[in-house]
Amino acid sequence: MPDNKEQKKERKKPMAKQVSARAKKLKLVDKVISAGLTSEEKIIAMTPAEMVQLPDITTEELRLLCEMQDSVKTGMFFSYLCSQ
Repeated sequence: MPDNKEQKKERKKPMAKQVSARAKKLKLVDKVISAGLTSEEKIIAMTPAEMVQLPDITTEELRLLCEMQDSVKTGMFFSYLCSQ
């Protein structure tokens, strides 16, 4: 019979709460606004070099930012926010 130490090792840790895709996109929108990008023109004109300069930007957020640019260009920003 396993002792208490072995039982504790075998217990699975609870999974961390996963952040939804929509929440990640909204967090990115907040970062973009905080950086002073408050118009469609500024978002569209943003270069990759400018993107990586955003404070605390992650690689996943860079990918989402590229998607955001495309959605703004095509006039589908709300659809972008609602998609999973």
